[in-house]
Amino acid sequence: MDEKQIRLAAGWIYRKRHTGYWTYPILARDFRADKFLVSLGLSIDEARAVFQALEGKEFLRKMDGQFQTLENFKLQKYEINWAKIAEFKEYATLSFLDRHLPSGVIKFLEYWHTLLVACLILIVTSFFQGFFGEVGVWLKIKIFGAN
Repeated sequence: MDEKQIRLAAGWIYRKRHTGYWTYPILARDFRADKFLVSLGLSIDEARAVFQALEGKEFLRKMDGQFQTLENFKLQKYEINWAKIAEFKEYATLSFLDRHLPSGVIKFLEYWHTLLVACLILIVTSFFQGFFGEVGVWLKIKIFGAN
């Protein structure tokens, strides 16, 4: 298991950190919870190794005595160690926006992105309409005279 895969998986966990708890099968490619996780292609054993590595770095911690049962298997629940969230953010492989914007702004952009894009398109369209309208008037004056 290489460090790059651990950092990518850590980035996914960091972006989805407000879920309350985690169990390692969520990272496995067989679970198919997310396109990113399928592309990461981790097996169950590799997913367990990611959780153990993040626990060793103290970014995740076991929830004492709390298990989730999945197909007759008891799975240990893990939670984010909020005391080390800044170090976790530095360790994880994140996009530019995830690294530099507050999570509230990112959630706002994710929720309202369609409306924001529509407004931006209207603004740009209005600008181009006004700009090229004035260019047309200017060309008419230059070509045909001042009428």
